[in-house]
Amino acid sequence: MPFIEVNGIQINTQFLGSDHAGKAPIILIHDSTEMRQADWGAIAPLLACSYRVIVPETRENGPSNPPVKHSFKEQAEHTAALVRALGFSCAHLMGQGKGANIALATLLEHPEMVQSAVLQSAHIFDDQDVLEAESYYSSADLAKVERPVLVISGKGDAENTSTQRLRFLAEHIPHAELWLTAGPDASMVGANALEWVRRALFFWDRRGSTEGEALYRLKRTEFPDERDTIFEPKIEEKEGSLHLTGEVLTEEIALAARRLVSQADSSGLPVRDELRVLLTSDSPWALIRRGVTDLRREPRSLSERLSQALFGEAVRVLKISEPPGDWAKIRLESDGYMGWVQQKALVLCSAAEAAAYGTACNARIIASLAEVHHTHPGESPLTDGKAPGKLPFGANVAVVSDSGAWLEIRMPGGRSAWLRREDVMLQPEYPHPDASGIQSTLALISRFTGVPYLWGGRTPFGYDCSGLAQAFYAFLGVQLPRDADQQYRIGKPVEGVPEPGDLIFFGEPGDRAQRRFASVTHVAVALEDWKIIHANGTTWSISFDDMADTTDPYAAWLRQHNLGVRRYL
Repeated sequence: MPFIEVNGIQINTQFLGSDHAGKAPIILIHDSTEMRQADWGAIAPLLACSYRVIVPETRENGPSNPPVKHSFKEQAEHTAALVRALGFSCAHLMGQGKGANIALATLLEHPEMVQSAVLQSAHIFDDQDVLEAESYYSSADLAKVERPVLVISGKGDAENTSTQRLRFLAEHIPHAELWLTAGPDASMVGANALEWVRRALFFWDRRGSTEGEALYRLKRTEFPDERDTIFEPKIEEKEGSLHLTGEVLTEEIALAARRLVSQADSSGLPVRDELRVLLTSDSPWALIRRGVTDLRREPRSLSERLSQALFGEAVRVLKISEPPGDWAKIRLESDGYMGWVQQKALVLCSAAEAAAYGTACNARIIASLAEVHHTHPGESPLTDGKAPGKLPFGANVAVVSDSGAWLEIRMPGGRSAWLRREDVMLQPEYPHPDASGIQSTLALISRFTGVPYLWGGRTPFGYDCSGLAQAFYAFLGVQLPRDADQQYRIGKPVEGVPEPGDLIFFGEPGDRAQRRFASVTHVAVALEDWKIIHANGTTWSISFDDMADTTDPYAAWLRQHNLGVRRYL
């Protein structure tokens, strides 16, 4: 193990991996001498596959140094001097415990020498009891940090500091990220080591360069909501040029990314634009052929359900999964939501065909689930696997003939099917967005009490809270965003007792002093006198509740977490 001279002292230092063009090295700062191998023994070799990794002894520990205690600011000066002595302009710092304190102090005292910092259990801020002779850093000091920072803690980690204090650190450093490990602590042993490496590399992959950090901040400020936009550009140096890769939703977003990279680049290297734009004039159109199909986070059946697409809805196809290409990433035209669906749920068409089908839809399903007959009633039923089976409440259909008890509809793709007249409301009968229409629509959705709560659900097969609110307003001809927090932002605030049809939102209030914003977690549809109908995650079903009931503990919770009422008509 070589010794590096830093400020006249020979420092015992370990080197792993090789230099990588365009990447600053990683300096691992340990908690104590006894723990150095335990701190970094499993982590360092894995990080060295992608970065130059440097593991020095700290000033107060190790065979190269006398056992003299140094302040964290002195250790910070030593760390900055080490970076200079090694001939680097800056470095990524990763510290654990006392090592995290050193990394934080270096970040605050010598920011020019730090590309980014990963901190596990740092605590030298707003705490005068850390060391009697040690000055500490205030929240105002933390607010001056301009570098990327990842804060790490175990959910139950109290060895060096509490999770609450680490949240404080993450909240007061601009653009900091907080990662709470799945285990009880944030130690880097066993399975935690692989997760540490994965998270750290993911962090540096996005934010480990000046250009990458600029793109990250642009995403946070302009394109933060992954539910209705895509902003995933990447920048890396290779073969003497900067490669701009990744995906964005629109050409307008791509132009913003290209412009930012051009402004942030100080290397003078040429930029190779390989950015992929997903939504263009050439992106295919499609109609949903099934009664309901799940939108998944990833192209696999067991991935998280994000939302659902209903029969006949128009979508844009953004991309196809890797071969065999069974999945397609789509964007709903109605609310802009995106996710992966099975390709067999789609009927590809032109923009004109999608528009024509939408114009032809002149009726709406009012039954909870309307049975579809694929041959004219009286004939033998036909099942070929291409028909949706049942159509959910709120689905729009194109009626082409009326024989009294039965309606013939045109399916996406042009085939015919038949529905019972009693299951369908024709366009002239649609409710108006007024008091009378609200009452009639409330009567329709009141039939759904007992229907299961389903995360991402939009139909009587199962609703989530915002899915029910969206379905209610869609039946009135008003398109709301998909999720509760999105609905909350666009509604008109209402004071006093809500009127039937208003939406009531619940969650955690904001605290401007602590840089926390209101967190909307639930929404209900108002009835009368503070009575509500909602997809209740407590009972796991759609239910009626009375917020004015002073004897009901759940009603008390609703009152306590009421964030406000919003109106849309």
